[in-house]
Amino acid sequence: MSENVSGTPSKQKRNSSWQAIFESKVFWIVLVLTLFTLPLVRSLQKEPVQQLPVLGQINDFRLTNQEGREITSREFAGSVLLVNFIFTRCPNICPMMTSKMAKIQERLKGTAKSIQLLSISVDPSHDTPEVLKEYGKKFNADFKLWTFLTGPMEEIRRVVVDDFKTALDGEAGEPGDMSGLMEITHGEHFALVDQIGQVRGYRRIQNQEDIDAVIRDFAIIVNSFPQTIKKDGDS
Repeated sequence: MSENVSGTPSKQKRNSSWQAIFESKVFWIVLVLTLFTLPLVRSLQKEPVQQLPVLGQINDFRLTNQEGREITSREFAGSVLLVNFIFTRCPNICPMMTSKMAKIQERLKGTAKSIQLLSISVDPSHDTPEVLKEYGKKFNADFKLWTFLTGPMEEIRRVVVDDFKTALDGEAGEPGDMSGLMEITHGEHFALVDQIGQVRGYRRIQNQEDIDAVIRDFAIIVNSFPQTIKKDGDS
């Protein structure tokens, strides 16, 4: 009996101590403040999102899409663009680049208008709108999201070299003439363009990690308001 009597008060005392803590208003105030404060502190400790630099400005261009419709760059105003340069007779790098664009397209379902994909042919003598459309179908292109462009070689060269600052050397012969194909040299990078036509980056896309990085780049540009480039003499 004495053991039970001596043990009971001790247990009751411990229980009473915990009960007093839980019933204390101070305890609950401290707990609530801690739960709300910790996420805030952690968010403040995170590094701010690094904005992408402005590398250039795309001028107005006029090209023809895979439907045979002449379009201008103004039709893409307000959209973030991912642009690459390919040609359908290319035996090596172009199919690889196009397959990467197709994988990016799969990640962008439902984003048409806010994001657009452009593939510009550097072999317009062969890559007619009909040829480009069939080529796009081979890669399951959604033409609401992914546009293929062709046009006069002079205009294409101006866009590729002058606007995008990308290499373009050589020119293939007429359809059926395969002799000049291996002499065409063009950039292998994908260009990121913001909503007002500014080039914000060049990306070499080779694997899934590179695709994930481009998706993050899209998010950064879409969720930030682009600033125009200051011209010489502007204050």
